Amino acid sequence: MNLTTTKQAAQNIFSRLNWKIYPSTLFSIITLLSILPCVLFLPEKYAWENSYIENAQNFIILAMFICALKATRAKQLFNWIAMVIVMLFLREINCGRIFFSVSEDWNPPFKPWREILPSPYNHIPNALFGLFILYAIYYFFKSRAYLQLWTILKQAKIDCWNIIFMGIGGVLGTLAEISVHSEMLEETTETLFYVAFGVLIYLYGQSKDYNVKGLK
Repeated sequence: MNLTTTKQAAQNIFSRLNWKIYPSTLFSIITLLSILPCVLFLPEKYAWENSYIENAQNFIILAMFICALKATRAKQLFNWIAMVIVMLFLREINCGRIFFSVSEDWNPPFKPWREILPSPYNHIPNALFGLFILYAIYYFFKSRAYLQLWTILKQAKIDCWNIIFMGIGGVLGTLAEISVHSEMLEETTETLFYVAFGVLIYLYGQSKDYNVKGLK
């Protein structure tokens, strides 16, 4: 790539940066602002597995799934995103293990699969999850959803705020898990990631400002 091509690519990216705050972006902003009060004042057990914050995340994931299915363009891409959201949901409910509770005062409050199903059947839930991931990969290429994704990446406006919020959620959530060891910080920043991701799904799937000419 020569200097002229690099300059043109940079100009293209900068010309597409969009710093507008949409009404839907307010959900991300409110979630961001709520992180510090939650970390300072809420009991840590509210962030435990299958507790209040994680249950709220499941409702957010459900809203993301509905938004993806209701996308008015790039249907193959958003159908694939809906599959990714299903994976996120299955991860949050540990592929169904949350329904096999041990105790509300224990974290995590549910049994491992080896205590729920006898061997070798205890491997079935994770195997089915793996097969679903493989199907999602197959669909991504079979439906050519990757072409729609590339078109959006190359031509659509870049929603700066929610991408930044996703980055903040991802980075702080990782640090909270591996360094700070704060479940409250981990779960609240993970919630920010989900909310910002959901807003992006809505904007790129339904907002006219993010429509790309020729993308159906």
